[in-house]
Amino acid sequence: MEKVIVTCQLVTPLFMYGANNNLEIRASSIKGLLRYWWRTFNYADDHRELKKREDEIFGSTEKRSLINIRIRNKKIDPVSINEILSNEKKEDKNEDVSYLFYSLKLDKNNKEAFKAGGKFDIEFSYKGVYSDEIEEKNQTITTLNEYLKSLNVLQLLGGMGSRSRRGGGNFRITEVNVEGNDSLNERIEQNLVFKPTLNNYKNELKKSIELILIEKNINPKNTQLNSYPNIIGNEFTIYTVFDGNTNDKDKEKKIRTFDTWKKALARFNDNYCSFRKENYKDYNFGKKSTTKAIFGLPLTNDKSSKPFNFQIQKGENKKKFDINRLPSSLIFKIHKTSEDKYIPIMVRLSGNILNRDDYCRLYLKNKDEPEKLKDDANESLIDKFIEENNYIEIYNNRKKKGEV
Repeated sequence: MEKVIVTCQLVTPLFMYGANNNLEIRASSIKGLLRYWWRTFNYADDHRELKKREDEIFGSTEKRSLINIRIRNKKIDPVSINEILSNEKKEDKNEDVSYLFYSLKLDKNNKEAFKAGGKFDIEFSYKGVYSDEIEEKNQTITTLNEYLKSLNVLQLLGGMGSRSRRGGGNFRITEVNVEGNDSLNERIEQNLVFKPTLNNYKNELKKSIELILIEKNINPKNTQLNSYPNIIGNEFTIYTVFDGNTNDKDKEKKIRTFDTWKKALARFNDNYCSFRKENYKDYNFGKKSTTKAIFGLPLTNDKSSKPFNFQIQKGENKKKFDINRLPSSLIFKIHKTSEDKYIPIMVRLSGNILNRDDYCRLYLKNKDEPEKLKDDANESLIDKFIEENNYIEIYNNRKKKGEV
């Protein structure tokens, strides 16, 4: 067997559990994430064709994947969730992340998380292929490359485990080793290890993303891209926080950094909490329930902690269907630089089902009256959140090729 061993270091705590709610980094969960993020940078005119390609890479009930995944060399201490949320009641909110990790307080089973700073290896193994088996060798290496691209996108834009869209389970790849195929080692490590300096952070991030997207040759204006979350549509944007006057021409040198992951994530915690409270004054479901839905489902009743049941209608005279889960198109994330500084970024995915242009109606299940998706209850509400908090773009798909 040939192997690619990727060493990952947690930037923020990881909330991932196995049997009996015991802390566990699960290979199956990571593979599911790789599938999800693979779909974000791939496209087919027919969704069935996209699913076919996905199954060829990651396997299906009919045929297993050419690549096996295993977790090894786990060196991570546990940390109590109470300790992570310990700043919630203090006057100094510089390290308060309790709003972003709100659901962790409701789950009485999960008491601990994997502590930030710990390391573990993801091992990708595959059958060694000799040079006379050219077709099989090419297929195996192509499949391996798709796994590693997905892992890179996950590293750059996402997280693992619970609360991954709100800063949980962020990690960075620190080392790559190849066993049995030395020719792959340098190229893979160069593409995967993300250790930017403060001075080159913006350029390194841009280069890493474009390296993944450059071969796709997809028109980001294609309306079919609105049907699922993706990073190839023209809504895909990355924002961050700047020090000083945001109108400065030299603002890329003023990206705000923090000494701890908590301080970095708390920068979003306070803004997000304040915005939602200001805009969601009616917490009983009525006129504003669709407004809340733009930031993701499920939505819970504050009094009972039970989720409301929704149905959605896409297009006039179309049938309604249940939609009780909807991922937020906003992802709060932390990057760590080679100087051990923390940079908060906000990823805005393209392809939100509640977009600006489509006819869309949300219904509370078992209710007759639809709750219309108003002008401020779609993507424009996210625009408002960004504008009010002066977040600045550091990457978007709307720029022309070659533009800085």
